[in-house]
Amino acid sequence: MPVFLVCQICNQPFPVDPYRQDTALYCSNRCRGQSLRNPEEMALCEQCGGPFIVKRGARFCSTPCRRLSQSAKNMGKSLRDFWGRLDRCTHEWPCPYCCACWCGGVYETGYGEIMVRKERLLTHRVAWELWNGRRIPTGLVVAHYCHTRACCNPMHLHIATQAVNIEDSVRDRRHAFGERQGHSKFTDLTATEALTLYAAGWSIQPLADHFGVTFATAQSLCMGKTWKHLPRPPMFPKLNRPRSVKRQLVLLS
Repeated sequence: MPVFLVCQICNQPFPVDPYRQDTALYCSNRCRGQSLRNPEEMALCEQCGGPFIVKRGARFCSTPCRRLSQSAKNMGKSLRDFWGRLDRCTHEWPCPYCCACWCGGVYETGYGEIMVRKERLLTHRVAWELWNGRRIPTGLVVAHYCHTRACCNPMHLHIATQAVNIEDSVRDRRHAFGERQGHSKFTDLTATEALTLYAAGWSIQPLADHFGVTFATAQSLCMGKTWKHLPRPPMFPKLNRPRSVKRQLVLLS
């Protein structure tokens, strides 16, 4: 639907497309040419405030000022539309129960991302700053109560130190442990089997050879330094524990 503006020369209304409503000044080329023949006028630049000679109804003294004005106009567009790009529930806002996940771009890690002033930012950090009206304090991070990385519900966010954030993940068993670690040499099944054999009398080196791991890996498992979430079977009395591999195989057979 066209937008009607008033010509700056003949003061007559004329229709223009909506995308030209901020730039159209004249109703025809005749009025535009007449504006060029008008005597010079002085005006103040809308960007820098400096005086300049008006030509063709210009509002800025130079191209850099015009570009700065346009960038400032569009700079906050992504932030103004931020809350509208969340998958919000039908409850009250902000909802203390439901997550409001980001519907835009998402990192491989699962966190949402947004472009602000040509810089990629994490959406849950932006959500906390917009809701609280201040920057994130230095040395702190924005953590989730819900553990949903794409969630931007301000009631599910809180600031904390990185150490506290890691402690929360460990407490809720959401950190990388056991099979979740990409470099793990054991699985839950093989680690449980290794602990059972160690309790039955196997020494660490035969265990390492049997499962194809290093001595240090098998020792960390048996000593409880790794795979702490697995139950530890009761150890056999030390006097009944065989020492040679042959006696171990005989015992298992």
